[in-house]
Amino acid sequence: MTDTRPLWKSRPEYPSYYRAPVNTLYKRKADKVRPVNSSESDGTIPVGHPDWQHECLKKYHTQYRAPDIRTEFDHLLKPRISVIARGARLTPEREITLLVGKDLLPRERALFRELLFKREGVLAWEWEHVQRIHNEVMPPQRIKTVSHEAWQHPGFKIPHALNAIVIEMLRDRLRKGVLEPCDGPYRNPWFLVGKKQTGKYRMVNAAMMINKVTKRDANMPPIADEFAEEFAGMAMASLVDLFSGYDQIELHKDDRDLTAIQTPLGLLRQTTILQGASNSVAQFQRVISVILHSIFGTKARSFLDDVAVKGPRTTYNDEFVEEGIRRYVLEHVQNLDEALYLLELAGAVISAEKSQFMMKGIEVVGWVCDINGRRPDEAKVAKVTQWPTPRSKDELRSFVGLAVYFRILIEKFQVIMKPLYEILRKNAHFMWNEVHQVAFTEIKSRLSEFPSVLPIDYDFNPFLMIVAADASIKGWGGVLMQARNGVRNPARYESGVWSQAESKYDAGKLECRAVLMAFKKFRHWLYGVHFVLETDANTLVAQLNRTATDLPGALVTRWIAWIQLFDFDVKHVPGTGNGAADALSRRPPTEEDLHERDQEQDIDDFVDTEVLYLRASCCPVSANVEIPGDPVIDVLHEGYSSESEQIARYLTTLRRPGRMSLSEFYSFKRKCMKFVVQERHLFRRVKGNAELLRRVLDKKEDQQAALKSTHDDLGHKGREATYALIKHRYWWSRAYEDVSKYVKTCSLCQARAPNRLHEPAIVTQPLLLFDKWYIDTTRMPPEDGERVVIQARDSVSGWPEARVLHSAKTESVVQFIKEDIISRHGIPREIVIDMGPENRGGLTAFLEREQISRVKISAYHPGSNGPVERAMRTMKDALSKMTEGYPIDNVTRQIKRPWRPHFYSVLMADRFTVNATTGMSPFFFLYGKDPIIPIELQMSTWSMLPWHEVRDRKDLLAMRARQFEKRDQDIEEAILRMRRLKEANAHFFDEHHLLRNDRFAQGDLVLLHNTIRSMDYHSRTKLQFRWLGPYRIHTVKSGSYLLSELDGTVLYDLTHQPESFNGDRLKKFYSRKDLNDQEEASSLPQRNPNGRPRGQRGRGSGQGRQQHEGWIETPRERAPRRRGRPSLRRTRGRRS
Repeated sequence: MTDTRPLWKSRPEYPSYYRAPVNTLYKRKADKVRPVNSSESDGTIPVGHPDWQHECLKKYHTQYRAPDIRTEFDHLLKPRISVIARGARLTPEREITLLVGKDLLPRERALFRELLFKREGVLAWEWEHVQRIHNEVMPPQRIKTVSHEAWQHPGFKIPHALNAIVIEMLRDRLRKGVLEPCDGPYRNPWFLVGKKQTGKYRMVNAAMMINKVTKRDANMPPIADEFAEEFAGMAMASLVDLFSGYDQIELHKDDRDLTAIQTPLGLLRQTTILQGASNSVAQFQRVISVILHSIFGTKARSFLDDVAVKGPRTTYNDEFVEEGIRRYVLEHVQNLDEALYLLELAGAVISAEKSQFMMKGIEVVGWVCDINGRRPDEAKVAKVTQWPTPRSKDELRSFVGLAVYFRILIEKFQVIMKPLYEILRKNAHFMWNEVHQVAFTEIKSRLSEFPSVLPIDYDFNPFLMIVAADASIKGWGGVLMQARNGVRNPARYESGVWSQAESKYDAGKLECRAVLMAFKKFRHWLYGVHFVLETDANTLVAQLNRTATDLPGALVTRWIAWIQLFDFDVKHVPGTGNGAADALSRRPPTEEDLHERDQEQDIDDFVDTEVLYLRASCCPVSANVEIPGDPVIDVLHEGYSSESEQIARYLTTLRRPGRMSLSEFYSFKRKCMKFVVQERHLFRRVKGNAELLRRVLDKKEDQQAALKSTHDDLGHKGREATYALIKHRYWWSRAYEDVSKYVKTCSLCQARAPNRLHEPAIVTQPLLLFDKWYIDTTRMPPEDGERVVIQARDSVSGWPEARVLHSAKTESVVQFIKEDIISRHGIPREIVIDMGPENRGGLTAFLEREQISRVKISAYHPGSNGPVERAMRTMKDALSKMTEGYPIDNVTRQIKRPWRPHFYSVLMADRFTVNATTGMSPFFFLYGKDPIIPIELQMSTWSMLPWHEVRDRKDLLAMRARQFEKRDQDIEEAILRMRRLKEANAHFFDEHHLLRNDRFAQGDLVLLHNTIRSMDYHSRTKLQFRWLGPYRIHTVKSGSYLLSELDGTVLYDLTHQPESFNGDRLKKFYSRKDLNDQEEASSLPQRNPNGRPRGQRGRGSGQGRQQHEGWIETPRERAPRRRGRPSLRRTRGRRS
């Protein structure tokens, strides 16, 4: 029909002859042409290159790329790929026209401005900026038709006054490539539609004839309600509008003739998808979904040509991540940058003027979405609140249709609308009175308050979800809520009325049915999540908790069986606390409710289908059993095992896997109940904690990534702490064993671990008397130039030899061995001695010349020289007591009681005192008699032998013989006693120490304890590793080992001899793979066991040692520079 109203107001720049009426087309719903529902398909897949981003990026690399400047925000944004010069399109004049949020800080505005320059190629202000989406993204679109004959439809007349404008419009479209000449057999009608801008028109191709023969494309845009719900609660969002989106998608050449129109310039056809064609919406939605596939749903979503970009659901308390840039703003900027980058990479452009950037709230599909939720669009609310009083059913029906769109926002909506529904009944007369006016005014008042609801938050830590349901004799009511920070935010209101049969149920049945109806309404929000059901029916609570004493009937049992398919806890609340659901349940029935019941399937059939589904699937021949040969569709993302895929396929389809027996299926079904599928990922339930779902990780790389993140990146916690982080988030078979192995093989943890294992004690067999001597030296307070005590002790009798030396020199030690050991007791077989400086050089040569075996004790293992070490401590304790603590005069600094005069008295006492090991004194062990001590000269003692009976030489020889025989018996008993005590001590040591299960073998990788670090209390050593290495076992000795570097170089001591290390200083090194010498050697500090860098032998100048950053200075080396530092001997046994 003809619209005679002017399209714009008169303006001086437009001549009067431009104001002409145009033909518009009004099409009733009944006259709408629908496509053909054909089941035939050619099997083609409407997608482009699988890696279109890479292919498109190569285009930009091969073309000339405009140079860009370096800015301070380059690390926050994607690189510039535009081929246009920077600032050529985004001019200052155009920049002013952009719609940008007003709450940005100066540096945030600078960041957004740099984003615009980086994405300048995707911004469009004029038609000349429009381009085609690359074919790598999506090939030219087809118009699939059924068999038909070509048509030639007469067109609509164009006013002659607009001929010049029409011709210019056609030429403009020819230049842009939207139209092109053709000579096909088709001809479609077309007409003009006035735009909002004054003097502008839109050319519309009437596609009725095309739609008649087009096969339907069932793809659909998202549901508007769900689309808006997804953006509610965002702290910041943007809405991007594509510039003439349809003209950016190419139409296939073989189908372009179908779009031909007769124009003043001849027969022209469309080169892009056609506006008005039945499948254009589906095709356009598919193309945009492909472009945004990598961020679809997580960072952005599209509703036709509107691309909404998400932001975080929190402001993070305005936390700053960089100077002047808040965290939530940066997250949204990066989401926006990625969305625009994908659009630019695909060749699409957006309308810069129409897009809304960095907004605290955006308008999408009739809703305003911000951090507080979603509420009605002010324009739509204004239409409702300014609606005049209806004067007919048609006007009232229009009002109700608009108000019902916001039904989920208004509590008791049906109760308020009931009077209006009554006069909309089929045979009702339109009689407007005060009751209707009150309802009409009330609904407008409720909407004018801009009520809002918050969507359900399913993110990482979902808040508590609550379903409140209640029943009355009139109907039922339900509210879906979510508790956030102690506040319950409604997400949806639902209600319904009972049928005539249902209204006759008793109260218990009605309460149960109300819960069932509420669950059915909210089931799409409740699947796969845990929630709380609140009801004021005590009986129903007992039935759901299985604590009821009486059994419900068969009908209620089926209802409860379906209700219990959900994961929820039931909570009883008093009726006063369930007001919303109670009010919704008491509203009178309405026409809409009855109509809704007619459209839905019967609820009992629905329950029977859901509850008995598994029983039906067990039949031998059923549609619910997978048939071999059917196409297999992957339910989960890549990276899951075939077993997980089978479980997920069953959970989503409830189809029993083929070739599975009935018993196997029952077991398989029980296993499946432990899992949940969500967002194409498999999650495992936690027994006893329905709220906790753990994502299944089947891919070895994913498991290793989780282990690395929870252990390496979180402070290298132990096995239990690491597993606790894993088990609350992820699940896979043998996860605990994998965590244990991962932590056990962590090289850094091994290097820092404080625990040390001990070698089992070795019981040495006693040699002959004076065959083995233990020798040690100790420093004493200097007196008369003598400051060193040297002591030797026989391994069998414990006989001590000792003397005081002026200094600990090799010559003094050699002289002591000659005069006090060899000259008195003969040449021994072995001498056990440490690696002190006095025990090197000449001593080694002397022992070799005398053919005496030298046993070098392992470094930092004084237990190897235990007999003399303990005796030396006993001697010092005795001297301390003899001198009464070695006092020094505070004034004269003179020694009051010197220790030197008491030395040989203490040595004599040591020889005369009974040894606990042998049970006799060393003197008795050697001479077979007890010594006469000085006190016996004053007071005689009883002798064991009858010396008074000796009268002649014969009796004397006999007595001496008996004395020697008794000595041999005593020595034999002493040696046996010594062996028993050694075995008992070894057993005690093994019982009270943490032992290594297996001894090291040649070739094993080990770590060496950094004993110097444990004795050094300097702050710089606090964070150093406790273990060095790894090294390799070169030679296995009795209780000690020779080590080598990974390349086979043996470790030597300061005398250039292979150094032995006691097993107590070693522990096994566990590697996660076959040890690579270079890689593993660089993971831990490679340091000489004596604290010097490799290559430093002896003391040297010390300069090289100090420059080595990994060198640990020994206390003895530091002593000259720091007075009062305890010596190495005196700090033994202390721990840092």
